[in-house]
Amino acid sequence: MEETFMDNCVVHVNKPTNTNYSASSRHTTNAKSTANEPIDLSCSGVLIHPSKGLVLTSGIIFTEFVKHRPRIYSQFATKPYRHHWFEPGGTTPKNIRYYSPKDLDFFKVEVGVAKRNHAKTRNSSKTFTVFDAELIVLWKCEDLAEEIQRLFPANDNWHFAEEVPGHDGKPSQRGKTTKTWDDDKHFVEPVGMSSLTKDDTVENFVSWMALLKITKMDEHVTKIRKPLLHSSSSLHQGDPLYLCGTPFGSMCPSVFLNSVSKGIVTNTSGPGNVLIITDARCMPGSEGGGVYIIPRNESSRKRRLVGMIVAPLCWKANEWIGLSLACSIKSVLDSLKALVHWDGNSEPIVYEDAIMRGSHMSNIEQSMHGVVLVRVGAVWGSGVILERSEGIIVTCYHVIKNAKKNKVQVRVDHPHQQWLSAEVIFAAGPHSTYDLAFLKLQNSENKTVLHGLPSACMQHYQKGAPVYVVGHALIGPSTTMLPSVTSGVMSKVITIGHQPVMLQSTCAVHSGASGGALVCANTGALLGIISSNSRDTDTGASFPHVNFSIPMTVIQPVLQQYLSNKDSSVFHELSRHDSEVKALWRLEETSNTRRVVEDKSKL
Repeated sequence: MEETFMDNCVVHVNKPTNTNYSASSRHTTNAKSTANEPIDLSCSGVLIHPSKGLVLTSGIIFTEFVKHRPRIYSQFATKPYRHHWFEPGGTTPKNIRYYSPKDLDFFKVEVGVAKRNHAKTRNSSKTFTVFDAELIVLWKCEDLAEEIQRLFPANDNWHFAEEVPGHDGKPSQRGKTTKTWDDDKHFVEPVGMSSLTKDDTVENFVSWMALLKITKMDEHVTKIRKPLLHSSSSLHQGDPLYLCGTPFGSMCPSVFLNSVSKGIVTNTSGPGNVLIITDARCMPGSEGGGVYIIPRNESSRKRRLVGMIVAPLCWKANEWIGLSLACSIKSVLDSLKALVHWDGNSEPIVYEDAIMRGSHMSNIEQSMHGVVLVRVGAVWGSGVILERSEGIIVTCYHVIKNAKKNKVQVRVDHPHQQWLSAEVIFAAGPHSTYDLAFLKLQNSENKTVLHGLPSACMQHYQKGAPVYVVGHALIGPSTTMLPSVTSGVMSKVITIGHQPVMLQSTCAVHSGASGGALVCANTGALLGIISSNSRDTDTGASFPHVNFSIPMTVIQPVLQQYLSNKDSSVFHELSRHDSEVKALWRLEETSNTRRVVEDKSKL
């Protein structure tokens, strides 16, 4: 696997103690430095043009050295950007903010490139070769910056990279798991209580990129294959992605060099899908690494570079996120080409587009068509269309509990986005066993375009089976983003009396996913309705990969009765008091739960 990621590298930047320096940045993989301390930073990079020794990396690593505000380059600039290695780039309709090397304090740059077949050379002490490099330009990708500012406003208290909140009233990842959602006796925290927020623009270096050039290289570098490029405009939720980076590269790059993680496209946003959100995990120091896709329509299964890692998306207020952000490689290179002709006029950039999707993609697309956004006043969550001719939607009670004071609105995304009014035909209440509510759309003429999801049967509940969560997580109704998708497995099926009463999955579940769909990856069947994730009672930090869903085998029989007689009182069966089931949903260990709980799910 390492041999197939030879175009990735580790970037090392340092500054001696005998130079003038004033530390100001907090966007690094190491602790802050002082004027009397050396600076030793690292991140990841991609050899975008090996024969020329050109490396793309994250601009975050250089922010420690910035001396003043960036220059602005536009088509009206009287002095375009110049460098002795390259000709100035073309004009662009947008101003580009950039720094040249002379705008930064003194530093030294090194690039570590993996050795070929290093496993065969047992006498070699290092698995990589270090080359000197220089910074060509540090610039801002404006399209990416606009999307980050639009989707992650500062007043939502987002945290990127290593900016992990500590013990000053903000969360850490230590302590006990559990929390309440309606009183202190409940121990499962419902997700989806986010509110509509304003869009505040905040300048940061997350959207900055850097171009480096290896100054003295050998055939080890020049013989590395130039990466095949892929346009992110063809990406869809659920497409598998590989992230390659070198976290903690200043510590021990021999251990961490070109580490790979795998996930799926969770969501995309912006022109040409400039912003890619994925559930593939990356650690601090992976910024600048490559994001790859392997098309299914090729016998060779060659990977293609589709993006560059921007940052781990760690926190939203006190909610742990654990996703990763990436920027489209096309957007990175297009913004660079406005500054310099880095690739040469005789070498046009070629992007592949087509992706042949398997059956699992049709399952994901079908699931996305059946998931809606539910808004009640300032609170929003998700819902699932269960019966399209009647316009019946299931969601969570905690999403619509303020429906008496506010009208319920439902946004349907397929075949086109539209807001519809809905009435609550059943709400379980705060003390019910199951956190459920049912809605009925009031616009009867629109019901023929709805897409319901097929419900699962007992055979679909298998421990270890691949699953997806589909819901409007994190990004609320102020945008037009489609539902997000995260991947995982069914970690457990809890049953009482041979009937499933609770499902656990390893998918990432975040605010806004309440009422969303837990879907079987193999069949597309609706397994359950997302209800909650778990939370740390000491700090308030959430754990998105420990989450719980209400099985459809609980919901489906009651729904069928309602469809037969249109009597909404049949839903009250879901409010029937069951002390054993209620104790389970509170995560209360009692002698009764130990006696009645079964785990007969299959691996």
